[in-house]
Order: sequence, then structure tokens, then C-alpha cells
Amino acid sequence: MACFKWLFLMTSAAPKAPLQDKAMPQWVSEAAAPTLVRRIKVILETFVQDKALVGRSPMPLSQIELLRFILQELAQLQCQPGALNCLLLQSHKEGATDNSSVSAKAGVAFREHVLAGSTAHIFAMYDSLVNLLSVSDNAVLHSVQLCLRRVSLEIFR
Repeated sequence: MACFKWLFLMTSAAPKAPLQDKAMPQWVSEAAAPTLVRRIKVILETFVQDKALVGRSPMPLSQIELLRFILQELAQLQCQPGALNCLLLQSHKEGATDNSSVSAKAGVAFREHVLAGSTAHIFAMYDSLVNLLSVSDNAVLHSVQLCLRRVSLEIFR
């Protein structure tokens, strides 16, 4: 978990009082944020797959604790603005075939808005978070709900 704590710290726009007096430089956040998102997506997707395999049997406590920690940190993280610009560049490359329609341009503008905000990390993991809604652990569900609410507040403010 120490590695994740550092990744969250490096991605954050808000300083963590005992560890630093100001936010990390932008270039540090731009390097750490994509790694954080990739690692967390793997953990979320693996958890959902493992839960489907074990059925009603309890998941290992260490796996549940890691998931709870990650979800709690995700819900609280104020992502450095622009830290996930690489995802924006990737989506521009993928959608470069036909951006002439009004809906395509609106979609690009929407992605730019959300990926530039403080909840870009949650938006980037939206599908994986939605998949976690099938888990029956109340603490996990509560943390997922907090993450999804933060995204909706970012979109509709």
C-alpha cells in the first residue's frame, strides 16, 4: 500500500500536511497519474473477476482491505488539473477518423472538460467502478458511490 500512497500523493493537487507544504510539480503528476490509473484499473477488474470465481465464499481480507483503501483514496483525491492529459491525447488519436459531426465535437469537448478536472482519475476508471457495483460488501459499495457522485458533481457543476 505504500506504493499506492506515493502515487496518490504525486497525483494530488492538494498538499498532504505532514509530508509536504505544497502540491507536487505538474510534471510529477503527469508522470504518476497514468500509472496510478492503470494499476488501480487492474486491481478493480481483478477483484470483480475473482469475486465471480469465488461466488459466495469470502474474499481474502488483504484483497478487501486494499480495495477499500484504494476506493477511499480515489474518492478523496483532488487530481492535479491536466495530470491525465495523456488520456485526452489517446482519445483524440482513437477518434481521429470522423470528428466532423456535432455530437463527435461535443463528445470531445466533454472529455476535455472532465479529464482536465480534479476527478479525471475517477472518470478514467468509470467502467471499472460501475462493475464493482455487483460486489456485496457495503463498505466497497459506499466508496464506489462516493467516487461516482464526485464525477457527477464535476460534470453538472
